[in-house]
Amino acid sequence: MKICMIIASIGEGGLEKHTRELSQQLLAMGHQVTVLAHESFLATLSEETERCPIPAELSRRHPRLLWYVLRHLRRYRYDIIHAQANKAAAIMATLRRMVSPPIIGTLHNIKRNTKMFCQLNHTITVSKRLAQSLPAATTTVVYNGIQPTQIEHIDLREKYQLATDKPVLCSVGRLVEAKGFDLLLEAVSGLSLSLLIAGDGPLKAKLIEQIATMPSETEVYLIGHVEEAAKLMASADGVVISSRREGFSYVFVEAVMAKAKILSTPVPVSEMLTPELIVTTDDMTGFREKIHYLMTHQHTWHAAMQPIYRRGAEELTLEKMTDKTLAVYRDVLGKT
Repeated sequence: MKICMIIASIGEGGLEKHTRELSQQLLAMGHQVTVLAHESFLATLSEETERCPIPAELSRRHPRLLWYVLRHLRRYRYDIIHAQANKAAAIMATLRRMVSPPIIGTLHNIKRNTKMFCQLNHTITVSKRLAQSLPAATTTVVYNGIQPTQIEHIDLREKYQLATDKPVLCSVGRLVEAKGFDLLLEAVSGLSLSLLIAGDGPLKAKLIEQIATMPSETEVYLIGHVEEAAKLMASADGVVISSRREGFSYVFVEAVMAKAKILSTPVPVSEMLTPELIVTTDDMTGFREKIHYLMTHQHTWHAAMQPIYRRGAEELTLEKMTDKTLAVYRDVLGKT
């Protein structure tokens, strides 16, 4: 199958990870994949991936960006065009009458406007909650997945010079408002524990100010970007996802596959968790009490995670994600 993957974002996050790993897996399965993207993203792809730079720094309606994409799609014959996320989907919604292959879009995050996806042949969403805003007949849920690997545990107390008599909690993500790290700091304030927050972002200075006001019994460290976040999460006593909004967090996928114990706010990953592992951000007392309970009842937390680990092994692998994506491609091709 000849597949054209389009990604029009700039930066690095779950969307870019998804596109890169899906493309690589499709190549490994014998399909031809060409990626249209900003040159900074193309530089992260494997050599065997066909690459075509586009001026993704321009707006989705900019004539030059539209012309670059259309020129390429008319020059080469593809079986499927796959637009990753809203900007790429909007571009293809504009160009849809000018190209012949069927167009699939993937919705990665909660957005107010998803009408561009309704103009494509089919939409993939990375969670059931995201699918609720789209027509059921042309929407398929495909969870993010990663390649299972052996995770090496490390001594976090020694590595980060933490107190030896306190449990270690960790959280991973960009330091942005959507990730809710300010809420997490409020929830743990006053608890006798160590919290490691891995990630960088524009809210770092504001979070440092908040940490400075917290009681001394709560140790908090911003440890910056960590290459092997799964190792960090597997080695901690627990992982908290405190996001205000999220599509389907790769941090959650990595935590499940690393067999970390997880507590999450009710973002879409919560559709895979049991109620006792979900907290709301509008009840900070309940948030704090839940963290304290789970950190002091590790066996209960571990037992609650067992069905989630089993489900993760079945549904959250890169192989499963790719197989389900290919099934959508074939279904759409069969209808066109």
